[in-house]
Amino acid sequence: HSSTVRVDVAALPDWYSDNGRHDLPWRHTNDPWHILISEFMLHQTQVARVLDYWTVFVRRWPTPQSFAASPLPDILRAWKGLGYPRRAGYLHDTASLLAQHGWPVDEQGLRALPGVGTYTARAMRILAWDDATTPLPLDVNISRVMQRFSGSQIPSALDGWTHSRRDLVYALFDLGAMICRARGPKCQSCPMQPSCAAFAAGMDFQGEPKKRKAPFRGSFRELRSAVLQISLADPALSVEALQTLSSPLLGRIPSIDELERAQRTLARDGLLELPAAKDGPQ
Repeated sequence: HSSTVRVDVAALPDWYSDNGRHDLPWRHTNDPWHILISEFMLHQTQVARVLDYWTVFVRRWPTPQSFAASPLPDILRAWKGLGYPRRAGYLHDTASLLAQHGWPVDEQGLRALPGVGTYTARAMRILAWDDATTPLPLDVNISRVMQRFSGSQIPSALDGWTHSRRDLVYALFDLGAMICRARGPKCQSCPMQPSCAAFAAGMDFQGEPKKRKAPFRGSFRELRSAVLQISLADPALSVEALQTLSSPLLGRIPSIDELERAQRTLARDGLLELPAAKDGPQ
């Protein structure tokens, strides 16, 4: 058995109180559905882009029941611009289960929902229900912060935290996003600097070079996005019409094979119904 790794975080509550991102609207609700929408949207998307979408979604679909009752194409139209529309499909499937069965009572039950992994399940247990027994949700930011605090592994005990567990998670999110960044951390502004093992050891904070995301322009993702948006407006289009309508969006003429592949993968993800095959005389 490894020994308990303790870290003193007594300086963190005051820093969070003064510097935390308290203006984020999903931090002002305990409604698990509204918090779940924010978690789905924030995955792979920057906070600034999520703000407007989240407000629209929670006003239009304030409950899982209202979301589940809405046709998926309507939701995908509202999601347009956030990217990775598969998340909207997962959220729709999850809403249907919640409308039928209510909220799971534990982390394991939450992990069984479509699109919900260990991180999201733990975040929900703490952010929606302030559960003191659930382990911290270790996204890339919190993992990095915690490992720097201790100098190596994730600490198993945090001493000196005086607020709720929900506020602890938000404080760690904010510290990772604003101060304890992967590259170029602002150690001189960090409340944890006096007790940070990584800083004391003079560790090199350059970290791994940031992985460059594959460009959207010219990618298969861009093609899928164009096919989805055009098909949501008119599901009965022929692939030839789709080729004509998608060309201005893409700045090129996609092949029929590319378009059919995009249709197949969108249908596989539950985002689109394939047009009916035209056999024989109509």
